[in-house]
Amino acid sequence: MDSLPPRNNRALQAVDLLKNEILSGQLKGFLPGERELAKRIRVSRITLRKAMQILENQKWVSPTKAGCRRKTLKRPHSKNKKAGGGGQGESAHLELGKTIVVLAPVKLDQMPSKELFDHTRLNSYCSRVGITLLHRVADLSHLKRPGHRLREFIKQNPADLYLLQLATEQTQKWFYQHDVPSIVLGSTWEEANLPSADMHQQALGVHVAHLLTRMGHRRVGMLFPDPVKAGMQNFLMNLRQAAPEMDVVLANEDDSQESVTRALQKLVSDPERRPSAIILPRVAYASLATGFLPSLGLRIPEDISLICLVYDEVLAFLYPQVAGYRIPVDAYPKAIFDLAVKCLRHPEMRNVEHALIIPDFVPGGSLSKHPG
Repeated sequence: MDSLPPRNNRALQAVDLLKNEILSGQLKGFLPGERELAKRIRVSRITLRKAMQILENQKWVSPTKAGCRRKTLKRPHSKNKKAGGGGQGESAHLELGKTIVVLAPVKLDQMPSKELFDHTRLNSYCSRVGITLLHRVADLSHLKRPGHRLREFIKQNPADLYLLQLATEQTQKWFYQHDVPSIVLGSTWEEANLPSADMHQQALGVHVAHLLTRMGHRRVGMLFPDPVKAGMQNFLMNLRQAAPEMDVVLANEDDSQESVTRALQKLVSDPERRPSAIILPRVAYASLATGFLPSLGLRIPEDISLICLVYDEVLAFLYPQVAGYRIPVDAYPKAIFDLAVKCLRHPEMRNVEHALIIPDFVPGGSLSKHPG
């Protein structure tokens, strides 16, 4: 892996350093020459020019003129640093009054506990620096052409940035094609190159593949969402690439209890082709599986193993405890906040970033070696 960040990121880092010096008073009035300033913040002159162009666009410094040095401009909102709690880094110089709207398919009180916690923490981070976070509902999952609904949604809910929660491929593409500032909460589709924050699906797929292979599982079932979600598609691709010898059998579900029950029934109905392990994308599915499969006479893990791709403390209260993957507490909302602040501060940058979080594996009694 490269030791240096991408070139556009180095320009943004230079912007942050220069803003720090301007706000602290170390840089004021006419700026030093290009060579001296580049040496001062330890960047190349090319990187410095990119940074200065960004600062000019944001009205931190004056435009360049032949025979005249740039100078710092008065920052009317610099006093807001104190209002943000004296924080450092990306959010320390964010102007107050920004609005972020979460576009979600369900109301807050209908969200799973982990997602509700993440929203609460994100709201806390935003409020510290004067950002207003709003949760707005629009279920677009059934629309193949959501453009009209999205135009109406944005008109009714104007914002500086939109967070797309469980957004379909069509919704992501619309935001991308119309250049509406947005971040995908989850994985992005190939033709919607938007910033995103998600679990590291490649790392997750590889770990699950190697773990199940070491335990001797050669035929594995997986509950798979219909309609397809980008994150699960990405996970499945990496799972199969990491363990090409493993036969992965999919059973579609639409996130309803009935469909999950049918999918489990389908996977285990033929004793001759029954998988020795089942991959479950959600905690709710794990809870259902630990009750439903024993009702069919299948013991966990003696007859069939279970592994969940996420983790919640409720899994520890199931019998047996279901193995899963846990994101460190607060890591996800903090990653979303940091990415959101960067997008708000640098709206003109086309450099797309993806905040990928590597989860921790939590062992459980639901997973054991293949009995054969």
